[in-house]
Amino acid sequence: MERDLGGTLFPNGKHCTPCVNSTRVFPAVDPYVCRACPDPLMSMQADGSCVCATDWSLVTYGESATCVWSASLTSIAATYSSVNAQVMQYNDVRSTDGGTSYTKSPSLNSIMINTYFLAAITNCWVQQERHACQMLANMCVLQKYHQSSTACLAFRTRQTVITTYEHGFTSLLGGQDGWRTSTPFLYQSTNTITASAQLLAQTVTLTDTQTDDNSKTGTLKFKLFSYSFNGTFLGSQVLGSQLQLCGGDAKLLTHFLRFGTNFENSCQLDLTPFLSASPNATTLFHELFIEDVGGTLFPCPIKVLNMRLGAGSTPNRDDANGERVDEDANQLTRRFYLVDNLSGKESFGSNPVMLSYAKSLTLRVMMQGTSNENIRPPLLVVEYAEREASDILDGAGKQYSHVSFSTEYLKDSDDFWRAAHGLFGTAIVLALVVVSVGERAGRNSARSHACAMGC
Repeated sequence: MERDLGGTLFPNGKHCTPCVNSTRVFPAVDPYVCRACPDPLMSMQADGSCVCATDWSLVTYGESATCVWSASLTSIAATYSSVNAQVMQYNDVRSTDGGTSYTKSPSLNSIMINTYFLAAITNCWVQQERHACQMLANMCVLQKYHQSSTACLAFRTRQTVITTYEHGFTSLLGGQDGWRTSTPFLYQSTNTITASAQLLAQTVTLTDTQTDDNSKTGTLKFKLFSYSFNGTFLGSQVLGSQLQLCGGDAKLLTHFLRFGTNFENSCQLDLTPFLSASPNATTLFHELFIEDVGGTLFPCPIKVLNMRLGAGSTPNRDDANGERVDEDANQLTRRFYLVDNLSGKESFGSNPVMLSYAKSLTLRVMMQGTSNENIRPPLLVVEYAEREASDILDGAGKQYSHVSFSTEYLKDSDDFWRAAHGLFGTAIVLALVVVSVGERAGRNSARSHACAMGC
């Protein structure tokens, strides 16, 4: 302190007061700040260490720690262990784009999940801590929603305990989907019955897409919500080019937002930079929403082609490794990532052994009926690819992979396209624009064309 309670400066300079309420100064950190233990159930010892109260156990994760009810911790750890949770399942590994797909063997043990899993599940289950539930959800997303993974099993089991819902998104037939209270909205459908009747068929009201000169289409508006691995909400952004790993000319990268405009941006992407620990290579988790003219946000479902059920079957991919288009068989989710260089680390401070990335993202918009104001909440189709770091660093072209972002506008009925022909006008029906958007590690191009004839 520099002044007394009356505001007068101390005559001999600064005056120190003792720390109170189980706090102390750590000179190596800051000699002028009293610091407390990270959990109110902890008491600080003379040596500065923190000890949990009786019947509570200390659980550390990274540089932080928390106290968990010992009986609950023992019960949870017996069923959901960090040893099992840390096992990453890579089932779509290729050394090159055209190489044969294989499952990594032996499997990889993720140091990140091993370190944080026990704290995430116990704080989520026992203390209903939102950040912990978000982190547990992120661990499941890193496993590409594989139903047999410990993180996904733990999250889905937690879902069954919660019987109340938020924002009107309830479960279908008592499944583990729906927006459960105080937990992430991770699953939109868990049964073979499609969620389209509940979500995809909801109407999004847009502004009139017909302009005075009949030459421009309307613009869709999306919001992208982002989270860090530890469950911290990083905020939301209006969607622009964030999902396009290829980059390019900023003026062209938002053409996909024009209503009725099919768009593609693809390139040969150099994967090498993602093996570093630079801030630009940080693994983030995203949720996509579409916003109508009234400001209402509608969740956009995610269709992960690599998703696997407990037996290893792929509900969103057919036997020929193509997309399964049967909506009744699809499993829809909510959260995705662009690059995962986090779970593939076997030790702290090291580069990842495995890299997973979104090889293809397709934003699919389905129009409804004959009204230009009726569309289904767009579906984002994500296909992940996996590559071993040793192959990327080997060179010989293995460091490159073809990646793409595209949009598709599909018809829900032939009546719409007859109406749309008059709406958009013949001037843009066959309009086709092919543009170069720059270079990033090889060929890079974006194509967009206004589509009013079911193209």
